[in-house]
Amino acid sequence: MDTREDARAAVARTDRDWRPDVHDPRRFSALTKKQAVVDRAVFTSAAGLGGPPGLVLSPASLVARRLASPWASPTSSTVALTTRAGLTGFTRRRAVLLAACVLVAASTVAALLAVILIAGAGGQPGPGEGGDETVREDLGGVHLMSRDDWLARAPKAKATEMVTPVAYVIVHHTTLDLCLTKAECILQAKRIQDMHMDAATFRFFDIGYNFLVGGDGLVFEGRGWDAVGAHTKGWNMKAMGVAVMGTFTNRTAPAALQTALLDLLQLGVERGKLVANHAVLGACQVRATESPGRSLMRDLRTWPRWANVTTVSTAFCEA
Repeated sequence: MDTREDARAAVARTDRDWRPDVHDPRRFSALTKKQAVVDRAVFTSAAGLGGPPGLVLSPASLVARRLASPWASPTSSTVALTTRAGLTGFTRRRAVLLAACVLVAASTVAALLAVILIAGAGGQPGPGEGGDETVREDLGGVHLMSRDDWLARAPKAKATEMVTPVAYVIVHHTTLDLCLTKAECILQAKRIQDMHMDAATFRFFDIGYNFLVGGDGLVFEGRGWDAVGAHTKGWNMKAMGVAVMGTFTNRTAPAALQTALLDLLQLGVERGKLVANHAVLGACQVRATESPGRSLMRDLRTWPRWANVTTVSTAFCEA
């Protein structure tokens, strides 16, 4: 019997008796099974053996194939399958690595954006510094936070239009903590607006003050120049109401706060919202309150535009 006949006999005998799903200690790995399939296809084609498609050969069949095809490289199929498996594994590893890189990059970008937002919200800008949207060249150096800047709530109704220019400015304090950063002052402005609009003692349709001034020198737009405020009964139609953020009964108002307030009033004059000889009053001069605090009242009395006008007991404003 020549080599081809030996091969055919070996295939018939071993393929009849051997199955890869039997618990046989000779069972080979998944890679070897793939090799057997390929070997079977190559062998049956070259040797003229008409086996059914997809039939898996036993190890003896593989030996027969080597005998029947001595010119075939004994490692060619193994190398091909190993290379294919290696490329598949490499592709998967590359996909996993690429996904990990994308995830790390996205996390890094998110962290950087968070840092930028926190820095922008918590910074303490100085005159002409920071390069942010709160510094407007047309405001004469006043650092103004518009309602959009500090995310003010929309008013529940339309305000009465203020007839300008007006002759008085009434200064209040908020009786809350002194805020010294943009983030702190934004939170306080929102807290005051919520209190004015939601608390049963107020029920205003919007924040009551025309403007607010923070300890860091930022000015917050309340109702603005052109709307009648809700800050001092009997004076709302003829005075701008400005609140300084903090409690200044025994604490001196920061220099940045006082300078910002003076700059705001000068801007009002330049824009035709205040008369040039307007009068600055503390709230305690026209109503029964300790606002804007005795310490701040001592400072207001030194301002050139402060007016010694009193419509209530002077005891409220005594130093």
